Amino acid sequence: MNSKELRHLVLEEVEQRIAQKRIVKISWITHGIIKKRHIPTEVKDRGFFIAGTYYGVAAIVREVIRRYKDNDAIETTQQLLPGYERLQCSYALERNGSPCIIPINEFSAEELDAKADRLRANAEGLKLHAEEMDRYRESKFGPRESKNQQLTLIT
Repeated sequence: MNSKELRHLVLEEVEQRIAQKRIVKISWITHGIIKKRHIPTEVKDRGFFIAGTYYGVAAIVREVIRRYKDNDAIETTQQLLPGYERLQCSYALERNGSPCIIPINEFSAEELDAKADRLRANAEGLKLHAEEMDRYRESKFGPRESKNQQLTLIT
């Protein structure tokens, strides 16, 4: 199995847990994936092989979870919470020092407050970033004629 196939398998496992409204932890996904694979008994240093396997799979699981956190939105099949236009069913969060994806109904009041505060800080940061970009554009090309211009950007 190559890393692309492993990444796809991890994403399937993560999405399945999210669809089931279950918490996603790196260690649980890593263990679940490795448990389904055959670990050869004839390997010379089996302990080293197993440790390396866990490390490699965990790194890919971390990468998938980090992508959820970085985007603050799940790009694949993430569902919105019924009755809300933007509120997701699950969010990436660090709990007890471990990155997880947690169903919103499992959040504590403090975790909801922290997530909302982070979204507000992100919004303010994006606003300031856009203002700097406008200032740079104006210094380079002069004032905008219309703020209604729309371009499709690759993100």
